[in-house]
Amino acid sequence: VREAAMLALSQVAEKGDQFAIKRVSRRLEHKLWWVRQAAVQAFAYVAEKGDFNCTRVVSTCLEHADHNVREAAVLAFSHIVEKGDGHAITTMVQQLARRDKNTREAALQVLTSIVDEGNQYAINAVSSCLGDSSKKVREAAAQALAQHQGCEEAILAVSQYFEHEDSDVRQAAIRAFALVAERGNEFAISVAGDYLAHANDGIRLGAVEALVQIAGKGHRLAVAVVSRRLDHAEKSVRDAAVQALAVVALRGDPWAISEICCHLEHRDPGVRESVLEALGKVAEQGDQHAVAAVSQYLAHEDMGIREAAVQAVLQVAQRGDEHAIAVVSQSWRYPINCKEINALLEQLTDQGN
Repeated sequence: VREAAMLALSQVAEKGDQFAIKRVSRRLEHKLWWVRQAAVQAFAYVAEKGDFNCTRVVSTCLEHADHNVREAAVLAFSHIVEKGDGHAITTMVQQLARRDKNTREAALQVLTSIVDEGNQYAINAVSSCLGDSSKKVREAAAQALAQHQGCEEAILAVSQYFEHEDSDVRQAAIRAFALVAERGNEFAISVAGDYLAHANDGIRLGAVEALVQIAGKGHRLAVAVVSRRLDHAEKSVRDAAVQALAVVALRGDPWAISEICCHLEHRDPGVRESVLEALGKVAEQGDQHAVAAVSQYLAHEDMGIREAAVQAVLQVAQRGDEHAIAVVSQSWRYPINCKEINALLEQLTDQGN
């Protein structure tokens, strides 16, 4: 019967007939879901896509108290609006300013389907919802932004919320960032890498999380971007870089080890300590190049660096590794570190050697 009614509508009402549009839109508010569904489908027969009045009538249903009515209105927009319709996009952006969080969420769902890729006006409006007080609105904003995957404007707009004072907002931004940035997107990797040097510890941790989600294990640009932070003046920034390298670099990757070793000769003892710590997390056990690079600091005058070197050797050298034992033994001649070297050799040497 409902199908017959819709077919009859196509015969008796011309497309764009305002009376027919109003009658059909009223059915969007019906208590029975199949009536609402029929009304959504009926718009294909009575509404011309882009009709100003039709857009206005249906958009009022986004403000309805019943979530079923709001969902019907969201579905109806696919029948009455062309993708990229400027008027409809403006109408939905205006709905984002409504006090009711449910209306804002519904408007974002409509924007997900009607915004053309790269629309800066819509991107700015939607990304502002990442700072919304409602978790559902923030999640809807992230999904809407996912339509602009790879768009640099969207990547920048989302990354601005990495600095938000609310940790929930920062988490929403990280989720949205992962959706907007294609995996391995070099622009996004560089943007996230910049936040590793932020003064706020929570924001640095967020940048690490964002890098992990978009870079993938072993991505060379990500390794290079993070490695550059190892020589930062602030220890907290270097610690964030070490933490990031542990997850973005492939363990045992010679290229990553070389990138890290470039900073071993830094004049700041704190930097060298951080480099040694990173090397211990990235180098594979038994890597002779890594063992040699780390062991030269076992005789360093700075106690903190010696301790870092000991820990790094234990991470990269296997028990019974004759090469590692020989390299470490060469450092035994320095009185400053006899106790440390002896303890290290005990852990490296097989019983009875």
